[in-house]
Amino acid sequence: MYVSSHMNLKDTPEMLRLCEENEELRDLQKLSTDAILIRWVNYHLGKAGQKKITNVGKDLSDSVAMFHVLNRINPEKCTLDGIDDPELESRSGKMIANAMNLGVPDLMAPSYFTQGNVKINTLFLSAVFNTNHGIESLTKEEYEAAALIDDDIEGTKEERVFRFWINSLNIEGVYIDDLFSAFKDGILLNKVIHKIND
Repeated sequence: MYVSSHMNLKDTPEMLRLCEENEELRDLQKLSTDAILIRWVNYHLGKAGQKKITNVGKDLSDSVAMFHVLNRINPEKCTLDGIDDPELESRSGKMIANAMNLGVPDLMAPSYFTQGNVKINTLFLSAVFNTNHGIESLTKEEYEAAALIDDDIEGTKEERVFRFWINSLNIEGVYIDDLFSAFKDGILLNKVIHKIND
């Protein structure tokens, strides 16, 4: 729940900027937490003229992408000093120190980040996003367009929490992107009940 605490349009309407071409808001709302974080990282990498990532594990393990993301969010507090450090853990430590300069909690040792563990990196990225996402504010027109979906936001937030919880149960062969379509036939519900009763 902490991971996705601010990843909704009600708390962060700026997320509208993460929509891709020809994509509707509902498409964005159906994305997994990892997919939203990848888009967020790529949003900043694109603005910085850097190579984009495809995952939150291996692609981030050298800390270079996150150096650029943090530098885009706040160039004064998060410099690129140390980005060329040849020692991965040392480089990761400098990147994490930059994040802490923004107010991100001290969540991990540098060696954890360099392992490319998806869950650990997701937690770290979420902490950065929740502290300071750095996405440019919406214009008045864009904000008014976002207000059109206010009625859907609460349901989407609850749906995201349940989706995240079910995915965290580690049920074999189960990963859901859309809670409502996944539960249509009742099979997934039975799998969740079976997992809880084990």
